[in-house]
Amino acid sequence: MAHEQFVLQKGQLPELKLNEQRAQSAPELLSNDVQYYIIKGADWRIEIDKATGFVSHYEAGGVQLLDEGHQLRPNFWRAPTDNDMGAGLQRRYAVWRHPELKLKSLKATQPEPMLVKLEARYELPAVGATLSIDYTMTRRDASSTSRR
Repeated sequence: MAHEQFVLQKGQLPELKLNEQRAQSAPELLSNDVQYYIIKGADWRIEIDKATGFVSHYEAGGVQLLDEGHQLRPNFWRAPTDNDMGAGLQRRYAVWRHPELKLKSLKATQPEPMLVKLEARYELPAVGATLSIDYTMTRRDASSTSRR
């Protein structure tokens, strides 16, 4: 049982100010790259690998947020609990630890001037499932991602 709390780091966050240029500029879908869909905003850039459908480059405000050679991939696994171990679930559901994701389709569109959409559809043959990942990039940022 916890009985004390410790402040690990004191500090103040800088005031958040809206960048008018960022808020007014439309995202741009660049289709001239063979390997990536490149989507650019006023101060951000995202690259989505056409072979995998995963985000492989993410930069915002001049800061690279994803290390070179890495991709944002779905993760279905969590550390097993004691109850999981007792029931053998870590073995029964081991297929979810590193499931094969077969990209079935990848489509990028710009249905409106201030909107870029990218839809990736996958098959997970080992578990008999499908996965849909939809990215939505607006004039402000690439903030909306949904998975089904």
